[in-house]
Amino acid sequence: SAAAAGVPLITPVQLGIILFITIAACLSVATGLTLALRDGVGAVAQGPAADGTWRAALAEHAVIAMGRLGGREITYASDADVLFVHEARAGADEEAAAAEADAVARWTVRLMAGARPHPLEVDADLRPEGRQGPMSRSLSSYAEYYERWASVWERQALLRARACAGASDLGARFEALVAPLRWSEAGLDGAGLREIRRLKARMEAERLPRGTDPSRHLKLGPGGLSDVEWTAQVLQLAHAADEPGLRTPSTTEALRASVDAGLLTVDEGQDLLDAWRLASRVRAANVIGTGRDAGARVDVIPSDTRDLRLVGRLLGQEPGHEREVVEDYRRSARHARAVVERVVFGDALHDQDDAASARARGQRVSAAGERGGGAPRRAPSRRTEISTEMSTGASSAGGAEIASTRSEQSGATPSRAATGGTPPGDGPDDTAAPAEHATGARRSTGTERRRSHRRGGGSGPFPWS
Repeated sequence: SAAAAGVPLITPVQLGIILFITIAACLSVATGLTLALRDGVGAVAQGPAADGTWRAALAEHAVIAMGRLGGREITYASDADVLFVHEARAGADEEAAAAEADAVARWTVRLMAGARPHPLEVDADLRPEGRQGPMSRSLSSYAEYYERWASVWERQALLRARACAGASDLGARFEALVAPLRWSEAGLDGAGLREIRRLKARMEAERLPRGTDPSRHLKLGPGGLSDVEWTAQVLQLAHAADEPGLRTPSTTEALRASVDAGLLTVDEGQDLLDAWRLASRVRAANVIGTGRDAGARVDVIPSDTRDLRLVGRLLGQEPGHEREVVEDYRRSARHARAVVERVVFGDALHDQDDAASARARGQRVSAAGERGGGAPRRAPSRRTEISTEMSTGASSAGGAEIASTRSEQSGATPSRAATGGTPPGDGPDDTAAPAEHATGARRSTGTERRRSHRRGGGSGPFPWS
């Protein structure tokens, strides 16, 4: 493999930037193909402008990165979750512009899937109405949809939205459009938190492969990638309006900001980061060492001796000690799961007094090197010297996972009707915490009580601002 040969591995940020450039190139080519097929080769004879746009196009087109791609935390086996957005140019027919945008989006997906030697699957199923909806929507159509139908899982998915290709102004305006949704001043109420809990439990129950040991599943197992990412996202949904540092598409940046804001102790933040990084690196080593870049086994620590040995060596384990990666991972995941239980499934701290107490407590624990009652923290094996160059991503989390779970259940990606709520009995959370004590239900401050009754409590340009 590249790692075994001493070839430097690409970092997730570098990989994300490369993919952004690739998607931008494919979007430009897709637009040119669409115009040539519709208007003839003469329409594209002069080529695109320096920014990749075409003079003969009826609309401006942009791609919004979602999931791991939006967080610039993508890795070798990840697909690319995206949304397509367009806006008709002045004087252009709206329906003709929409037809062009649909064709451009489909050509972009096809070009990315046909890339060689490594095709990239582009998944646009997070769009409103999923596969039942148009591939590309106008900015005003997105505004109308989100005003009427936005559900908690869509807010969660939008946490990682980042404009990545196409018309930069259009991408920036999309980010401005969704900002009052993902960073809502209303926070996350008890009903929203209970919905997230139900969806999380349902996803784990339905998507964990039958017969798989949960403690070896890097994505859906206790303390795995999904646990860490959902914890960060719950904190973002609940507190990003008051904590600017939480307004980021990156999981790792959100966790650091949560520590800075006192929402997590220093140790809790470090436990989540350590678990997320180790799970991501084990998954990347799975792909590099075994050559598998798809399928359920990518997300599971190998049980086959040869495969486990390959993964262990890629992670820096010494010969004969490769199996220690299993215990290192399980230990890290146990620490992370304890934090998940408090934040996602239990009570958490919300107001400034509690936040200050949490910050002070975290500093004391960190300074003393203690965990819960003074028990010393057990560090990972010294042999697990994980290269900082190893990519730290996996498949998309949050909204993408929810959409996939509901799609598998119903045979289609969620529509507006499907996202209105979870059917009874889908989660174990019949005894969820009362709204006033739920993680997302921040205690109201005097300022909040004086805010406008409009959704979101702000004064921005959109109905929910």
